[in-house]
Amino acid sequence: MHFIQHNRALFCNNLEKEFPFASKIHLGERSPNVSQSTTFSLEKLIFLQSSKCGSTFWMQVFEALQKVKSAGNMRLFHHISPLNTTLNWNRANGSKIIFHPYSRLYSAYIDKFYRPGFLEYSKYINDDYKRPCNHTVTFQEYLDYILRRNTKDFHWQPISDVCDPCFVPYNVIIKQESFNTDVRFILDKLLLPEHLKEDFIRNLETKHTENDIKEVTREMIAFSKTNPCVPFQHFCEKMWKSFQVQGYISDFVLFPVHEFKNLNYDNESAVINTFLKGTKKIAMNGVRKRQQKQKYFNKAFSTISRTTLRDLKNAYKNDFDLYGYSSELPSGIY
Repeated sequence: MHFIQHNRALFCNNLEKEFPFASKIHLGERSPNVSQSTTFSLEKLIFLQSSKCGSTFWMQVFEALQKVKSAGNMRLFHHISPLNTTLNWNRANGSKIIFHPYSRLYSAYIDKFYRPGFLEYSKYINDDYKRPCNHTVTFQEYLDYILRRNTKDFHWQPISDVCDPCFVPYNVIIKQESFNTDVRFILDKLLLPEHLKEDFIRNLETKHTENDIKEVTREMIAFSKTNPCVPFQHFCEKMWKSFQVQGYISDFVLFPVHEFKNLNYDNESAVINTFLKGTKKIAMNGVRKRQQKQKYFNKAFSTISRTTLRDLKNAYKNDFDLYGYSSELPSGIY
């Protein structure tokens, strides 16, 4: 944390020197550049949500606290962007969640381009190539698109742009790589009732996979039911593969064609239960999950050009420098 705060100070000082005319804007006289961000404020805690960084869990925490009478005088506010400039950043502890830039980019690709529920994103690319609307956009095509045509979408915009480090005095940086440990730290600092804290931890450790599969499947079905571009069997196959990419379902568990054969989009519960059944056939412990996710990550990045990799390093340089991540890919990918 000290390392990140040191990097933040260097970054903001260099910014002020390079753009003196803009220093007042960046150093406290405006809201951060988070035009599509959401903040949650809890008397002494302000959390800035950045997409694809595990923010769903924290939204659940804040929503639960809103309903808990035993939380005493804790006051919960939900601010939709632009950020409410009346928030007193100097008297609160700011926190945010960050994710390795490359991992965050790959996560956004799976969620917004590979899965069948957001065809409006892939449509722009498929239209260029005069391909069917349900054609799978490659990882290279996705990166070309976000680097050259759509750089400001908050799902892949650099976190240093979304959650302005020169405006918000963050006290806690939660890293996806140490998420469970960092969650415990924050919950301890909130002085929550012990039973409530344990409920959150238990939910995080035992219910995350189940909750995510339910939430994502419902969201994808809601879109696909009204879109004739996505045949049901194709939908199920892509969702199954996306859950394998996330390490929820083992690669050794084959797609159960026969179980989906007699289902359709109206059988939401049955579809979800079939996915959940797949997670139980081979238990995915922490090691297996990490290894399987890393395999898919390596495979995706092995397909991109060196020019694209160079452009990614430049585009996300501030995130790499600020948060202590290497811009080099794991050895053996190329």
